[in-house]
Amino acid sequence: MTEELSKLERAIFATMGTNLARTAFVASGVKTHLELQVNLEKLEGLLSQVSMEIEPVGKPEVEVARRLFSWLWLRKPARYVSGGDFKLTRVIDAELDDSRPGVGNCLGLTLLFNSMALGWGLKTKGVYLPEAFGAGPHVFSTLRAGDRAVDIEHIYQYGFDYRGHVDNPQRQELSDRELIAEVYLARGNEFSEAAAWDKAIEMYERALLLFPRSARARLNKGLALVELGRVEEAEECFKNYEG
Repeated sequence: MTEELSKLERAIFATMGTNLARTAFVASGVKTHLELQVNLEKLEGLLSQVSMEIEPVGKPEVEVARRLFSWLWLRKPARYVSGGDFKLTRVIDAELDDSRPGVGNCLGLTLLFNSMALGWGLKTKGVYLPEAFGAGPHVFSTLRAGDRAVDIEHIYQYGFDYRGHVDNPQRQELSDRELIAEVYLARGNEFSEAAAWDKAIEMYERALLLFPRSARARLNKGLALVELGRVEEAEECFKNYEG
């Protein structure tokens, strides 16, 4: 790694899967335990609010997920923002700020929904598509309820049990580690757009630590290395790239 992992990052990398929200906040840039606690309390407050309104206890899993999805859309009907925030820290602030109509992009909305769903024990995962809606890479949620999978498309108000991706042969269900890797990949892309190549490489390396098979993280790391003139290292990335 070009930069040693922070204590919080070392902790979440060692215990991935125990709390998606915690890992998503840290991957989004939270650096201290106090900052982490503040963000977790924001999420807990949001969960408490929705719990009072949709009464999830005792309901079937699919019905709870449907009510949560509908509640979020009724609360913020313009919640999806193309090119918007993906960091859970910013997404939850946007969700709680009544003066802001939008909330986040597909990754940000997936992280928020899955983190809230986990609070009720729902088995949601992220799903990655390399191309969707003619706009490039895309992420959404899927819910496992018994032997049934329900896709949850966060860019549409009527996206619960969305059928448009069911038969897509390129769909890839993500583990929580791989979903968090998407956050680091997106952060790396932000740094690349700003020509902050060293920082970009750090983020891509974190993504690869969580998701070693991520072809996009490997390719983008190689391109950033080329920008720094580190051609031999870049060639190693390209050699192992399977696009």
